[in-house]
Amino acid sequence: MNILYITHENQLNGASKSLLNIIDNIDPKKNHVSVVLSAENGRLNQELAKRSVETIILPYYRWCEVNTNFKYWAYVNLRWVLYGRRRNLETAKILAVYIKENNIDIVHVNSSVVGLAVDIRKYSSVKIVWHLREFADLDFDMYPLKSIRGYYQLMNSSADLFICNSNAVRQHYKEIDDNKKVVLHNFVENRNLVQHDYSDHKVINFLISGRISAAKGQDEAIHACEILLKRNLTNFKLYMAGPGDINIPSQLKERIVLLGQVEDMPALRKKMDVELVCSRAEAFGRVTVEAMLSGLPVIGSDTGGTPELIQNGKNGYLYKYGDAGELASTMSSFIADPDTIKSMGLYGQEYAKKRFLSDVYMKKLMQIYNGLLEKTESEKYKVR
Repeated sequence: MNILYITHENQLNGASKSLLNIIDNIDPKKNHVSVVLSAENGRLNQELAKRSVETIILPYYRWCEVNTNFKYWAYVNLRWVLYGRRRNLETAKILAVYIKENNIDIVHVNSSVVGLAVDIRKYSSVKIVWHLREFADLDFDMYPLKSIRGYYQLMNSSADLFICNSNAVRQHYKEIDDNKKVVLHNFVENRNLVQHDYSDHKVINFLISGRISAAKGQDEAIHACEILLKRNLTNFKLYMAGPGDINIPSQLKERIVLLGQVEDMPALRKKMDVELVCSRAEAFGRVTVEAMLSGLPVIGSDTGGTPELIQNGKNGYLYKYGDAGELASTMSSFIADPDTIKSMGLYGQEYAKKRFLSDVYMKKLMQIYNGLLEKTESEKYKVR
């Protein structure tokens, strides 16, 4: 099988890590993989080069962009109208030739924010899989550079199948034909499966991972720590792993540690006790599963795909997003009863091992690919 993947970025964020996971686990004896990127430089390019993956560098533009600044939004809309749409059409023509000459069986678009599949469909009848890995609006403040109605109509007409990485994402894209949608939760690398040491609980170490931003909720975690101090709870620390900066109140300087970008997260998690996921809306929750595989219970906000991963009271707890007081109370439960860290951590690790490692995922993904090529009816595409 020959598969062409289309990326939406050249950096190494969650969606691109998930794509690399797929590439690393595809049988090279039975399948050939190539990847389309929009620029020559980036961490994703470097990782693909390490793997000797064939790459095609062509200019193209996203059809969804961040809309938090009027001037920027006006600029990207004008760029799209004057140049972006035409550039994407030219790139799609080139790719259609590549698809034909290289007998590509499936084009797999790795994100909803790149609409190149719409243009490829004009020049090729190749099977197209569109991966919906994000809400776009709820998690990244990204919106289509065209009418919402037109956006969904074009997606529906161009793709043969949509893979949603959570039920929450599936429900979010209401305007997409339900018969074309399947849910396939992401998997994470086996290296996240570590033997945890639960012996030392003199200080409870909480961890929050991800780029520092309002959407990831680090400010809410800080507020929860302030509440813990007001309740005279002092035997805790909060570690923040991820690029960016944030203001730490003076009274918390000794209790909150900014680590910046961390390359070896499994090694860090071995030193942690509980992970926080305070995001506004995680489409899936990659860090949630990574934490579970590392033996950490997770406290997560009750939004997006997180409730699909956390079994309340078994592998962690859910709290109401935006309620720092409830978050603080949940954190304090681990401080008061540290023995639950081990019991929940081990349960969560077994739970994640059965559901989110590569062998389970790849078997289902290849079933989807083969189902498309065999032209089976849409019901048979559904992953159970």
